[in-house]
Amino acid sequence: MTGGIEVRVSHPTQAFQLIKRFIKDWKPLKCEIDPVTGHDIISLLDRNIGILPNISDFLGTGRAIMRLQSTYSINARDIADGNIPGSTHIHGILTVADCYYIGEVAYSDGDNHYCVVWMQEALRRYREGFPIKPWEHPTEALLLEFLAYCYDRAGFHHKALKYTLELLTLDPNNKNGLINHPKFVENVQNSNITADEEPLYPMTRLSPEEVAYHKTCRDEMNGTSSNKMTCRYLSHNPLLRLNGISEEVINTTPRIVMFHNLLSEREADVFKQLTFSELATSTILHATDIQTFKATQNTERVSNTAWLNDSYIPWITKRTEMVTGLSAESSEPFQVLNYGIGGHYAPHLDVTNSTTNNSVVSERIATLLIYLSDIEYGGGTAFLQHGVRTNPRKGDAVFWYNLHKSGEMDISSVHGGCPVLLGEKWITNKWFNYYAQFDKMKCGISPED
Repeated sequence: MTGGIEVRVSHPTQAFQLIKRFIKDWKPLKCEIDPVTGHDIISLLDRNIGILPNISDFLGTGRAIMRLQSTYSINARDIADGNIPGSTHIHGILTVADCYYIGEVAYSDGDNHYCVVWMQEALRRYREGFPIKPWEHPTEALLLEFLAYCYDRAGFHHKALKYTLELLTLDPNNKNGLINHPKFVENVQNSNITADEEPLYPMTRLSPEEVAYHKTCRDEMNGTSSNKMTCRYLSHNPLLRLNGISEEVINTTPRIVMFHNLLSEREADVFKQLTFSELATSTILHATDIQTFKATQNTERVSNTAWLNDSYIPWITKRTEMVTGLSAESSEPFQVLNYGIGGHYAPHLDVTNSTTNNSVVSERIATLLIYLSDIEYGGGTAFLQHGVRTNPRKGDAVFWYNLHKSGEMDISSVHGGCPVLLGEKWITNKWFNYYAQFDKMKCGISPED
């Protein structure tokens, strides 16, 4: 339904504004609604407060926008103007308050770069006369204060003093400006660099792995694959031939393949229908958690997870065995995941390489990741060391090995789920364990095989 709720939550700025209405706008409006004539709407929202967006959702959406900026190299003005790559229309133009709130999230997270970026965008919009609602409190003085704070915290003392002087020119009696001015003057006097040597923005510090991840998600890496790519219909089983399933090799060493048309559209929808009500916030099991097997929530993985037992869809389990040549005996249930705007999974391995509570025989020798939805933009699977990124399509799957034949972990299988920029992403994982493949795979002649 064009313009409906489905469209709104699939666009980052519209999703942000929708959640903001519940968190920032509803309370002031509630005070203005006549308790008699507006009783029904107040009662409805109060009764459903538990399922409506909360402050955690609001902060998460702000972080998601910054994650999309960083990954896909989108500047704040384009996002604020609703100009999102892959979108055919301008949606969700951000207000002064919207930009301020995103900058405030960055400030609270200690992210000086995006604090400056979004406070500057808010200040620009303020000075250009963008409308501000009566209950929204961003003022020019407040924006100048935050810019001074963020620049000072980043060690950009000349710029911190510059914005404080602007603040005191605007409001000579500003309490925070008067307190901070002497300190910022002293910082400038003790600085080893001049104002001209200070960059425009504080730097964002990314590890080499994060840089590779972002570049792969943007499809800017030159894949290491050779020219031995192949694409063929699978015909070794009549059922595969009947379904028109094809295999495309997207990387040769190690071997990474795409299976096209593995699921029909109806089969993909079955996964979502059976698990939607069971979805819960995804967690991560870090190496330090292996002793207790206590997984925790983390911004490295932003999604919702549910599990689906093979007994509900045995014919699909059988098909996964046919295309991979592996046995699903004693495998884990299907893991179903839903990623919203900015949802991602930072680079990781699908194995723990631990011998503490989990010996190698129960490790995940291989992963079959099946896409259960089309994605408008973003959401691919990035293999960092090979510069390869998949283009998700509903019913297709990507397959790779996590272990060598010897059972040793294959470090080159590190991969990440790129952030969803437009739309939403549904996938399911089928992990095949090492033990069940003893009669399927012969040992190699070296540990690297």
